[in-house]
Amino acid sequence: MRYGLKSELDLLTIYSYKDIINLKSSADSVILEDTPIFKFWINPNKLKISRKKLTTRVLTKARHEILHWYPYNDMIVLSYSGVSGTLYNDDVTHESSLAESDAWQNFERCKAVFDGATDDLTIVFDTKSYIGSFESFDFDRDANNPYLISYNFVFRAYPELS
Repeated sequence: MRYGLKSELDLLTIYSYKDIINLKSSADSVILEDTPIFKFWINPNKLKISRKKLTTRVLTKARHEILHWYPYNDMIVLSYSGVSGTLYNDDVTHESSLAESDAWQNFERCKAVFDGATDDLTIVFDTKSYIGSFESFDFDRDANNPYLISYNFVFRAYPELS
C-alpha cells in the first residue's frame, strides 16, 4: 500500500500524548499542529496495520472451545517503512558533509524521538490518531545509494484509545 502526499496536513506526524490530552480549546489545537515532536518530510512508503483478537483456547471434555475477550483486543501494531530524503544539500557534495544536510538533521531528530520517548506518543496520519509507543526503529545505509537511508519502525497502539 503506497501513500501519496495530498497536502502538508497528510504528513506522518508525532505528538506527545500529554500535549493532546491537555488541549482546552481549538486555538490550542492550532498551536499543537505547529509544534509536533516530529514531522516526516516524506511519508513512509509502506504502512502495515496488524490487529489481533485476544482469545483463549480451552479443551473441555466435549470439544475445544475458543473464548473471545470482546471488547478487549490486543494492541494494534503499526509497521512503517520508507526511505529518507536525499542526504545532501546543493552545496554539500562529499561524505564528510552529510551531517550538515537538512535531511540528515531531520533523520537525527527522528532517532532522538525514538531514543528519548518515555511517555505515550500520538502518531497522526491520514486523519487517524494512534496512541502508544515505539517498539523498534531500524535503519540502514546502502553503498549503492549512499545519500539515502532506508528505515522501518514499529509502533504499538492501544486499541481502546486509537
